[in-house]
Amino acid sequence: MSNPPAKITGDATDITERELLRWRSIPAKRTIRTTVLVTIVILGVPVLLAVWYGPFFGLLGILILGGSLLSFFLPTDYVLTNLAVARRYLGIDQKRKWSEFRSYYPDKNGVLLSPFPGPSRLENFRGMYLRFEGNRDEVLAVVADRVSYPPAGGKA
Repeated sequence: MSNPPAKITGDATDITERELLRWRSIPAKRTIRTTVLVTIVILGVPVLLAVWYGPFFGLLGILILGGSLLSFFLPTDYVLTNLAVARRYLGIDQKRKWSEFRSYYPDKNGVLLSPFPGPSRLENFRGMYLRFEGNRDEVLAVVADRVSYPPAGGKA
């Protein structure tokens, strides 16, 4: 869990990045009943489409439903450091500095880090959502310490 610190070189000074929290989230592992239900829908709807409209639409249904629910089945890795928050999904890394986030909104499954100081319709597209994996309190403690503004309503 404790990795050696990574050096980040800046224009004038070197800053050492320290890892504060690391976890992996796979929602399909949390509840078997939901996973079975989602799997039945992913396989059942395309079968019905194939029967009613032909194999092309059945295949198209599997691609659309399966593709839209990949994040439910595949792991997402999160790393929170003293300087940034990073997410890795499908081999794609997304890393953003804490200074880019101005507010946050926790819910029962995760926390949305928003670049806007108040609610905005764009925050789902420009923000970053961190899913909890049995570590809600730890994640919110780090986020509350790093993000400038408290969440809407002042509660975490």
